[in-house]
Amino acid sequence: MHKKHPKFHKSHDRHLMSVEEAAEYLGISSRSVRRHVDNGDLEHRRVGWLIKFDTTALDAFAAPIGGRRKGGKP
Repeated sequence: MHKKHPKFHKSHDRHLMSVEEAAEYLGISSRSVRRHVDNGDLEHRRVGWLIKFDTTALDAFAAPIGGRRKGGKP
């Protein structure tokens, strides 16, 4: 059973990223992104059969593990 994540706030609906975009943003593979989704570790939204991500959720995911986006600041 997967963890339920709180719904995104309407202000976050401006741009939702695809799995591939999220992988690029985080500097990890799309396979890793999907694994984190399946484990319930990465907040996401399903739009039909698509998996979408908000940058705020991606930043929150990367912060506790000391992650840093490619070209971004720590």
